[in-house]
Amino acid sequence: MSTLPIQNAAHWTAAGCGRLLEATPPVRSSAGLPVWNEVCKRAYERYPRLDPLSKIVGVLAEWILENIEISPDLGMILSTHYGCVEADLAFYRSAAQTPELASPQLFPYTLPSTGLAEVAIRHKLIGPARVLLHEPDVAEALRQAADWLETKTVSQCLVMHADAWLEDGARFLQQPACVEGWAFLLGNNYWVSTLRIPASSKTVKPDKLFAQLQTQRVESVRENEK
Repeated sequence: MSTLPIQNAAHWTAAGCGRLLEATPPVRSSAGLPVWNEVCKRAYERYPRLDPLSKIVGVLAEWILENIEISPDLGMILSTHYGCVEADLAFYRSAAQTPELASPQLFPYTLPSTGLAEVAIRHKLIGPARVLLHEPDVAEALRQAADWLETKTVSQCLVMHADAWLEDGARFLQQPACVEGWAFLLGNNYWVSTLRIPASSKTVKPDKLFAQLQTQRVESVRENEK
């Protein structure tokens, strides 16, 4: 894998929330879903109707894209382990109760790509988008982003990993409720950090990648203060 030019990054986890380049993150940490008007400045009327996965994707994208010049051809790649499991369960219940009246309001949110579509509409993006379903890992997403940048398919690419399930999902998956996500913006026109990930690397954990970028950022700030 070629050197990755990373412009910014953000995360929403129980351990911490915020953007890589912020001295003071908008939220210290949270194990629950973001409340839009508490973490983002620009109003978003559609947010309350979104499923949990789309909400975390929307907040991460907003944090990354709200204060920069965005290329309309910006590409997006979302990696997720369990997709939109909460919306899937809600839609299944509606279909089981009354098959001929399965909720049309819930159906769009049974697609894990819905969050990316919402981001594209909000930010007027026309670039390619892709969803990868597997365990927490952004190696394949980063490879795809690097290929898109190298071939000039896009001039920027937003790579994310996110998962979000609440009480229903926790019972179904037999796991504790989980809301977490990471986002990495790649682009060739400028960057604040570069990382080289060997082609032989089979996995790149998003939390480890974010921690590595944080360490680089701290070291850079200290070097500039000398």
